[in-house]
Parts: sequence; C-alpha cells; structure tokens
Amino acid sequence: MLAFITFHAALWNTLYTRSYMRRTLMLIGFLLLLLVPLIFLYMVSERQMFVLKSRASFQEVSGSNSLAIATPSCVKAGGEEITRLNIYCLNNQGLGVENMPVTVSPASTAQALGIRAIQGTTDTVGKAVFDITSGAAGIFELTIDCGTYRIKTAQKVCFEP
Repeated sequence: MLAFITFHAALWNTLYTRSYMRRTLMLIGFLLLLLVPLIFLYMVSERQMFVLKSRASFQEVSGSNSLAIATPSCVKAGGEEITRLNIYCLNNQGLGVENMPVTVSPASTAQALGIRAIQGTTDTVGKAVFDITSGAAGIFELTIDCGTYRIKTAQKVCFEP
C-alpha cells in the first residue's frame, strides 16, 4: 500500500510539474505575442526603424521637373525692392536633390540685374534662394542652372518704373 501511495504521489508531482511548466510556457508565449508588436509600433513611431526619406539618394537633376518661383513677380525698379526667387532642384521622381550648387544669371548680358544668393546650395528638399534687384525697368528672363543641369522653364521677373 505504501508503495502504491508513493507511486501515486510521484506521479501526481510529475503531472503537476509538467502542467505548471506548460502553463508557464504558455504565459511566456502569450506575453511575447503581446510585446513584440508593441515594441515594433514604438520603434516605428519613434522613427528608429523604417524611416522614409523625402530627398533623392542620387544627384541627378531633372531639368523638366525642377522649377523656379519668383515672388512678387513684379516690383519697382531702382534697386531698393527685391524679388525673392525660390528654386527647387528635383530629380525624375520629383524628390529634392541635396547639396547642389545653383547659379542664376540674366539670359542676356545686356540686362543689369543685381542677383544675390541667400542660399546658393540646395537644402534637404532641393531648395535654393536668391534675391533679385534691378536699377532699370523691364521684364527680364533668367537662366537657372542646378549644378550642370539647366532648368527648362524660363523664369521672368518684372521691374516697373
């Protein structure tokens, strides 16, 4: 009888221990199923993983995608009022090209324009900034180059008497 009780006690201990281990492993698995997505969401929300870039990874400018915007488009001549020229150097996908030198010049050498670079190299979104003044009245066409690529759309600025 004693052997029977001892056997049953040992069997009960073994079954209880296995059941306990099984429950523990199931609890650990459940916690991992909860924690892994939470950690992933935290990493994505804190931008430590899967950061999307909004700028070009290569330095090829598209002359047809790039553009220039003059504001205001018409100011008084005399050299006191300025027109701000914002230039966006973009690639074929429409993403800004960073660290590209930009040059702005009059289309004709006879045009006397004061062109001052505020930001002569493009930033992370491909933007460069110039201020333009003129002592003479007229409508002047500008030639704009992003690195070695010429912007195809002609930009004109107006100076009134």
